[in-house]
Amino acid sequence: MADPALRRSFIALHMTLGVVIIVESARTLIHAFGALAEHHHEALLGSVEIVAAVLFLWPRTLRIGGWVLVAIFLLTASVHAVRGEFPAPLLVYAAAVFFVTVHGGAWPRRDTEAGALYVASSPNCVQIEAGDSPCCLGSSRPRVSQGVARRLD
Repeated sequence: MADPALRRSFIALHMTLGVVIIVESARTLIHAFGALAEHHHEALLGSVEIVAAVLFLWPRTLRIGGWVLVAIFLLTASVHAVRGEFPAPLLVYAAAVFFVTVHGGAWPRRDTEAGALYVASSPNCVQIEAGDSPCCLGSSRPRVSQGVARRLD
C-alpha cells in the first residue's frame, strides 16, 4: 500500500470498525446482564465479540480476531435469518471485517525497515538478526535471504 492517503483511509476504516464493534458488543453485554436469565447467550456472545475486536485492533493479532468476528457475525446473521429477520448490519460488519482481515493491517511493518539495511550496507557487514532482505532491489548481498546487517568497522 504505497499511497499515503489510501493507507490512512484503510487505517481509519480498521480502527473505526474495531471501536464500533467494541461499543456495540458492550451494549449487547449490558443488555444481556440486565436480563441474564433470558439472554445468557447474548452475554457470552458479547464477551467473545469484545475479545475478538480487541485482537482485531492489535496489528499482530488482527487476522485471528478478524476471523473470529467474521464467524460470529455470519453465525448470528444466520440465526436472525432463520427467524425471518434481515440482519443487514451484521452482514455489513462481516463484509468490512472480512475485507480488513484479508488485506491485513495498513500499519508500517518493522521487517521492511530492517530489510532496507542490506541495500545501504557495505561488504564488511555481518548478519546479526533475522528479517527480510531486499535482494531484488540490487543489494550487494544477493545470496543472503534474511537478516539485519551491522557494520564491522
